[in-house]
Amino acid sequence: MEGGSGGKLLACGCLVGPVLAMFCLLVLILMVVTVDTDADWETTGGSLDADAVPEEFAPWIEKAAEECEHEALSAPVLAAQLYQESRFDPDAVGPPVEVPERAGVHHAQGIAQFMSYTWPTWAVDADDNGEASPFDAPDAIMAQGDFMCSLMGQAADSGYDDDAVSLALAGYNAGWGAVEQHGGIPPYEETQNYVEIIMDKSEEFTDTSGEGLADPGVEIDADGDVAGAIQWAVAQEGTPYVYGGSCMNPQQETQGSPEGGWTGDDMRNQCDCSSLMQQAYAKIGVELPRVTFDQINVGQGVSPGDVQPGDLVFPHDGHVGMYIGDGKVVHAPQTGKDVEITEYTEGYWGAYGVRRVLTDG
Repeated sequence: MEGGSGGKLLACGCLVGPVLAMFCLLVLILMVVTVDTDADWETTGGSLDADAVPEEFAPWIEKAAEECEHEALSAPVLAAQLYQESRFDPDAVGPPVEVPERAGVHHAQGIAQFMSYTWPTWAVDADDNGEASPFDAPDAIMAQGDFMCSLMGQAADSGYDDDAVSLALAGYNAGWGAVEQHGGIPPYEETQNYVEIIMDKSEEFTDTSGEGLADPGVEIDADGDVAGAIQWAVAQEGTPYVYGGSCMNPQQETQGSPEGGWTGDDMRNQCDCSSLMQQAYAKIGVELPRVTFDQINVGQGVSPGDVQPGDLVFPHDGHVGMYIGDGKVVHAPQTGKDVEITEYTEGYWGAYGVRRVLTDG
C-alpha cells in the first residue's frame, strides 16, 4: 500500500568541451584518485523476466521503468512491488483505513494499491481509454512508476544512509514524511518487511538468460551480472549515435538527424559513448558516472593485455567502449555513425586505460 501523504511529492568525455577537458586533465595529473575496488555493488537492476509476470502487464512495467531518469529503479523492482502489493490483481481492494487528517474511510485500490485520496495526484490515462483508474492496470502501473520515480529523486537528494531504492519503497509504503521523520527507513515492522521482501523478490523477476537481446555474433564468455551489461550494450548495435544522448531507450525510432538536428526525445533516448556504458551497467543495478572523465576512475585499472568481458576500454580521454570478448568491443563511435562492434587492439583501445567495473573484491 502506498504511503499516506496526500500532497504531491517533489521530486562521457563525449560531453566535455575543450576548456573542461583541459581542466579535468590537469586535475587527473595533479591528483591521486582513490577508487574503492572492494565495494559491494547493489544489483537490484536488470531486465525484466517477462515470463515471471502476467503477459499483459510486462510491457507496462518495462515502460514505467524506462521512463524514470533514475536508472536504479528497474522493471524487476517494480514487478516485485506489484506482486507484494496485490499479487498482480487489478481488482484488489485493501481493508478499510481511517486516516485522522482525512475524512471518512479509505481503501487501497488496484494492482498498485493506491490510496483513494492519493490516486488523483498520480492518475494517468496510460492506455488512452478515456478514463484514469487505479483499477486499470496500465494506468496504475504507469502511476506507480511515476510515484516511485519521484520518491527516487527525493531519496537521491536526502543524504540518508540507505540506498535510494529502499528509501523510495519505504516512502511508497509509509509516506515520505515518515522517512524524513526518521532520517531513513522508518522503524515500522510493516515497512521494514515491505522493503526487504521486495528487494529480495526482485531477483525472481530479473531475466538472467540473455534471451530477447541481439545476437552479438561473437562468443560472450562472461558469467554473472556482467553478462547482462554486455548483452544490453550489444543489443543497441545499429542505433544512432547522438552527442549528449542519455541512452534511455535507444531502440526508439529517431525523429531528427545529424544534419537537421536531434529532437528532445532523441537526446533522451539515444546514446553517446559514455551513456551507452552507463546504461548497460545500470541494467544490472550498477551506477556509473555519466562522463568518460569520471568513468576512467571507476573500479580497478588493469593491463590492456589482461582485458576481460565487461571491462571499459579508453583509447583516449574522450571516448570509451566495452570489451565483450572474442577480441571485440561495442561502442558508440561519433556523430553520423551507429553503435557498432569492432575489433579490439591493445595499442588503440587500451592506450588511455582499461577499467574493471566489477571485481571479485
